[in-house]
Amino acid sequence: MSLDWGELTKLISETKADAQYYQTLMIGFSIYFLTVKIGKEVGSLFNLYNKF
Repeated sequence: MSLDWGELTKLISETKADAQYYQTLMIGFSIYFLTVKIGKEVGSLFNLYNKF
C-alpha cells in the first residue's frame, strides 16, 4: 500500500480534524457533566436550606 504525499497529508489533516472534533465533544461532555453534577449539589444544598 503506497500513498503519495498529497493523499498522506489529506489523511493526516482529516485525522487531525476528527481528533479536534472528538476533543471538542469530550470537553463539551465534561463541562455538561460537571454542570449537571454541580447543579445537583447546589440543588440539594438549597433543599437543605429550605428545610431549616
